[in-house]
Amino acid sequence: MISTRRAVLAVVGTVIGVLSLVVGCSSTKEASGPTTAVGSAAGTPITADEASKLADALVNNHTVGGAHVHATIPFGTATFELDGEIDWVGHVGRLTATSTITGQPARAPFDIVFNPNVTFETVPGLEEALGAKGRPGISWVARPLDPASSPLHLPLRLIDTAASTTRDNPILLQQDGVTALGPDLVGDVATHRFDRGRTTIWLGDTDGLTHRIDAELQATRSTATFVFTDFGPRTITVPADVQIVSVDEISELYRTLVAAR
Repeated sequence: MISTRRAVLAVVGTVIGVLSLVVGCSSTKEASGPTTAVGSAAGTPITADEASKLADALVNNHTVGGAHVHATIPFGTATFELDGEIDWVGHVGRLTATSTITGQPARAPFDIVFNPNVTFETVPGLEEALGAKGRPGISWVARPLDPASSPLHLPLRLIDTAASTTRDNPILLQQDGVTALGPDLVGDVATHRFDRGRTTIWLGDTDGLTHRIDAELQATRSTATFVFTDFGPRTITVPADVQIVSVDEISELYRTLVAAR
């Protein structure tokens, strides 16, 4: 697993970012994306029973093992789409990222593998450039997972921290002013929405799992949407050590290739 790749982690350093969210969806904001609102948008203080169910969500997500995830992250004139899998037990994810910029041709997708400390990403042209320098077979660049350095790293952190072995505190949820926004559908799944101020969460009525998260991200000043489906254990394929190079070793080449991506 990625977390055992000590040689790479030693090179790329320690993660320095912390998940940073500001106030997200208000109680009067309509849900966006693949949902159909069927309840009132007016929020009410959560009951003790609702707080208990919401407090269980992190552990429920971890217990189920993983999920398919699709995220949409607006960023100025660009929109990033992330699609792939998260293994909440192993804290490893693998996603394909695509980006579109208003008025420009679609850009080539690239893959990201990540854990709480490091990301590996494919960079078009890297293997050819390093092969010409006598270093064949390298197609992945290792970087610290640092939300302060990339508009994509903050969403990666949020995807991973949607599950935990530690239950939330239901009493604090009530004291923090979490509100219930009523029933809603995520696809064809019946859920209830909860406004936590920084995020809005869609909690499954039957399974108690997190089916959607909306969060306004300070780094991008936009609302990102995360939809989780097809819950269950995941085995994530990660790149081999011989396919990876640290960004510190090829910083100038990396900047050139990413700019052309």
